[in-house]
Amino acid sequence: MASIDRLVDVQISLNTTGIATSSFSDGMFVVPHCLNLSRMMAITGADQLLEMGARPTDLVYLAAQAWFSQGKHPGKLYIGRKQINSVKLAVNKAKAAEYKITVARKVGGETVTQTASTTGTAEMQPSAIATALKTAAASIGVTVSVNNNVLTISSDEAFTLKYVNLDKQEESSTESWTDALSAIQKAGGDWYGLAISSRKAADVLEVAAWAEANHKMFGTASSDEQITDGSTDTDILSQLKTKGYAYTFGMYHTKAETEFPELALMADRFTYYPGQETWANVKLNGITADTLLESHVIVVQSKNGSTFENFGSFSISQQAKTASGEWIDVIRFRDWLKANMQADVAYALINAGGKVPYTDKGIQVIVNAMRQSLDLGVQRGGIAQPELDSENKVLESYVIKYPRSSDISPNTKAKRILQDVGGVARLAGAIHLVEIKFALAYTL
Repeated sequence: MASIDRLVDVQISLNTTGIATSSFSDGMFVVPHCLNLSRMMAITGADQLLEMGARPTDLVYLAAQAWFSQGKHPGKLYIGRKQINSVKLAVNKAKAAEYKITVARKVGGETVTQTASTTGTAEMQPSAIATALKTAAASIGVTVSVNNNVLTISSDEAFTLKYVNLDKQEESSTESWTDALSAIQKAGGDWYGLAISSRKAADVLEVAAWAEANHKMFGTASSDEQITDGSTDTDILSQLKTKGYAYTFGMYHTKAETEFPELALMADRFTYYPGQETWANVKLNGITADTLLESHVIVVQSKNGSTFENFGSFSISQQAKTASGEWIDVIRFRDWLKANMQADVAYALINAGGKVPYTDKGIQVIVNAMRQSLDLGVQRGGIAQPELDSENKVLESYVIKYPRSSDISPNTKAKRILQDVGGVARLAGAIHLVEIKFALAYTL
């Protein structure tokens, strides 16, 4: 049978190639842990960590609580693993029960789980139970040592650890935060917000440097009282300010050792599109509000720090700047606009149906792609709507500048690079404070 193609030859191309854009609404909490072997995992509730073996007092659980306790929060939180090298477990009380250690590790690409156990009695010494458990753990793939009633489980390779009738004393990690974050980033996941378990100044500075280079919004908090001392410039907020980090925001919080106000703030604000939100005047669930002296608040804010304060009948966040002095929401919106405009222009180039010609018409294809991102920025609230000035002249939301094809040199056209395209957009900003001066009189 003859093909109809001989009469009518129809070719339909699919100009539908989509360009992936980054998410600016997902958070990552990095902590040393032995809950699983993955460099990163996504959880949808804090109690999932308890099912993996975390304790209610563990920082990873407290951080997840801060995230998921907010009335509005993203559906998931990423947990990044900083590798642990050793864990100390104590037999604090002898009783008639089973004492158990379960270790999982990778062997030849496969996960191998092994358990060591011993049975104690109420008459035994805790040190004797610890020694018996060490003997039973001789072949579970990790190094186990004992000192009196304390067992130390250590390994140069990643391992998970679960235990029964033992009390964790401490965990030790020799991996740098930079190496851990690089490994976590390689593992995948589309995240923008970053927080860590450590409050040590050296750790915070190391992570802030990584976040700046990788354009991740890093939040931290500190209870160091030196932050409220205007005569001191060696505290962590002062050091971050001196570095001028645009991707790090710091909070002074008196309970920062066990609470994570930065994660709570991220969780609430990440439910808004970039441009729709400000990070000041935000209510946070599950975070203890501070009652601070006004003089202390002034000092914290002079160091570009933020607070979460009690105003009597309500508690809200204050300031909301990055260490560089820029508003957090402006940095987030800028990153979103950049990513979105890159994607829109790339889409126009790839799906042009052959090519984008180096003509006025072709340049307009690029300009229209830029306009698409900017219009969405206006719609989202990051860029101001058109307004009238004092002379009733229209103030446009943005202006795009671009050359005419005839003004571009042949040499530049030969390189097939379009240059001198740009413009400016008016930020919508946000109102944080209001000053009202009013009077009462018998006549106006």
